[in-house]
Amino acid sequence: MPYRLEGDDPRLALLFLAMPRLPLARQTGQQWFDYLPSSMLVSGLRLVLYQFCSSFYPRLASARYVGQWQSNGTLIGTISIPKVAHKIHTSTSFNRDNQLVRVSVGDLSLVRQQ
Repeated sequence: MPYRLEGDDPRLALLFLAMPRLPLARQTGQQWFDYLPSSMLVSGLRLVLYQFCSSFYPRLASARYVGQWQSNGTLIGTISIPKVAHKIHTSTSFNRDNQLVRVSVGDLSLVRQQ
């Protein structure tokens, strides 16, 4: 998976948010943590405030991602933005051949057509 995202493609951004990194081993219940840039989740004045305040409180520069294999073909995740109570839930589904089938972030989804 990518380590960063450049450009304005909303589909790639959705993929990056749903699964910023994947562990090599796939074990049901396995959990891992990662960080996403706040600029992928906030915009406008709020982004400017986050960027300014992160100079004094560096944790504001990134959102925390917690991923977990719910089953062999389903990955779930939660994105927490600093100082925001609302969490963003993600899910990713793979078929038996480990091909990506569905990616969901909040109420947005990408579905692979057969």
